[in-house]
Amino acid sequence: MSSSSPMALLSIPISTTLIIFFFFFTSSITHAVSNQTCPPPSKCGDISIRYPFWLNSSTTITTTNTSYCGYPGFGLTCKSSNEKYPILHLPNDDYFITAIDYEALTVTLVDIDVYNRTCPRPRHNFTFDHSLNFFHYTPSDLNLTFLFNCDTGPSIPIGFKHNPLSCLPNSYVIADDLLETDWYSFCKEALMLPALNDSGYLSDLQNNFGHVLNLGFELNWVSDRNCGACEKSDGSCFYDKNNQGIKFAGCLCRDDLQGHNCRGRKNTITRKIVIGQ
Repeated sequence: MSSSSPMALLSIPISTTLIIFFFFFTSSITHAVSNQTCPPPSKCGDISIRYPFWLNSSTTITTTNTSYCGYPGFGLTCKSSNEKYPILHLPNDDYFITAIDYEALTVTLVDIDVYNRTCPRPRHNFTFDHSLNFFHYTPSDLNLTFLFNCDTGPSIPIGFKHNPLSCLPNSYVIADDLLETDWYSFCKEALMLPALNDSGYLSDLQNNFGHVLNLGFELNWVSDRNCGACEKSDGSCFYDKNNQGIKFAGCLCRDDLQGHNCRGRKNTITRKIVIGQ
């Protein structure tokens, strides 16, 4: 039986060695990524769901179940086929997504606690934290401050427009005004929530605050620097989640998995192999 000697192995052309290495390298990537493109668009009730959003049940792209196509925190839950809207889970509460504009990069959210209620009672503030760094308020938003279960407070400052809530006793809502500190001390709870500024109901918040809350508020999304370079090259970003957190893991292109973008990677590798001949 013959065996390959070290000298025989050294006689193999360098270009052949590089091609063999490149074959196994790309094969390992293909094995790690079970779906080399983002999941196809889907629907949850009235809402079309596509990149950069993803359904929690169908977005994993690697066999380790730690990576996904789309932005961190953009995973949506569709509880059933009869559900009208998908749910976005944020640190402070859950929200229905009632509209997504993929051209304007905006999404409309409604707090589940207040949805479809004539006399809604908000339960949480809406605040941004590190998990929401892809989202930003839009010029269409304003702040509403709710004061609940208030005792007799100090004199109302001149020009300060407060609105007693018709269906919640001893409670008020104030639109985009700065509160005097004393007001908080006379109420058991104070919450601040965003709302759409162009609502026709703002002129009568006392009676229409429920309609205003049910219209929700609007957020704009932007990509981070690494993902932006990927998207400008017509790629889609995927992220990896591990014990250290969530990080940008690569750019999904039409043909294969690339690095940070889809520009020129194949040509660069091909040129290196030709040079080795």
